[in-house]
Amino acid sequence: MQTHTNSFDSFSVGDPVHWPAGSDTKAGTVVRLTKTQVIVRAVPATLLNPVGSDAPDALQFHAGGFVGHTSGQQRYAFGEPEGSEIVFSRRVYDSVYDDNYNRRPEPVKVSIAKLKGTSMSGSMAGWGCLCHGHAAHYDFNF
Repeated sequence: MQTHTNSFDSFSVGDPVHWPAGSDTKAGTVVRLTKTQVIVRAVPATLLNPVGSDAPDALQFHAGGFVGHTSGQQRYAFGEPEGSEIVFSRRVYDSVYDDNYNRRPEPVKVSIAKLKGTSMSGSMAGWGCLCHGHAAHYDFNF
């Protein structure tokens, strides 16, 4: 089985992680591992440069569209793990792209950690795939 940057076996207890949740990104920390699961606790993410703040890179709000549009680069500070456990289960699939998004000549089997209860196909395909490092994003544009 091929390994890649975010392969299931690349996670350790204490690792900072993130995962896409629709158009948002959530942050957490790995708290437990089993042979088939990576268990994470969410970490609070505090936006450091909200609209109207004194931050030199404060987000900008523009009226229009359905409600409006928020632009700029979001910056976050991350707290300690808290709340309930979030379970990511081992999923194996045929990967047609490498870590640099280059198409492979032949698909290879890859093992990833994916949010339990999410599909590997259709609109949920990329939703809930666990990745290394703390990151957060909130889509203000709804």
